[in-house]
Amino acid sequence: MKSAEAYVEEHLLKEILNGDLLPMTLLKPERELAESLGVSRPVVHKAIIRLEARGLVTIVPRKGVWVNDYRVSAKLGILESIYDLYHEGINRELNLSMLAFIRETLEAIIIQIIQGDASQKQACYDRQSKNTYEDGTAVFIWIHGFAISCGNPIYPMLINEFKRGIINVSDAVLVNGDAQVFLKRLTDINRLIIDNEVTREGVRNALHALFKYIERQWLIEKKEASL
Repeated sequence: MKSAEAYVEEHLLKEILNGDLLPMTLLKPERELAESLGVSRPVVHKAIIRLEARGLVTIVPRKGVWVNDYRVSAKLGILESIYDLYHEGINRELNLSMLAFIRETLEAIIIQIIQGDASQKQACYDRQSKNTYEDGTAVFIWIHGFAISCGNPIYPMLINEFKRGIINVSDAVLVNGDAQVFLKRLTDINRLIIDNEVTREGVRNALHALFKYIERQWLIEKKEASL
């Protein structure tokens, strides 16, 4: 069960991400927010401090709390909330943008692996093929495995920032969709690593098929998910 602080933080977060609270505008006074949300003023204050730590607002003593442009000031950690809150009112376009970013990042990683030497590609394929893909954690390990194999130390650190989201989304896909179809999409990507005839377009097409499937199964309407 969410704490009162988490509830207030989530409420304000959704309003910021959805554009209900515009950049460079002031939040309502803490007392007003507390009354409208049915919590105490200290709870609101702590939630606002948490939002400031995430780069979403700026507290200006004796003037108020300014809403920031999250595109400029938010930290990567905000992505976890976008994953978690889709069925709680977060803008669908934010979710689609996030999926596109991960797909494009994974494409760059895989292209880098394919352009490496044969022994490295085989080692990557062997390691990835041992994955069971039984849950979201296994899918994260699969993606992170590519990032490690590409040899660029920045990519694994970047993928780590998406860990919770990748796990949550993958678990949702495994519950809502056909696990065998999902497995085939993943193993199709694995085979590209040792395919000497593969092209950049081939990688792009395979990833497009995978992420379109993820999009359909994750961004399923709430009323459909409950059936």
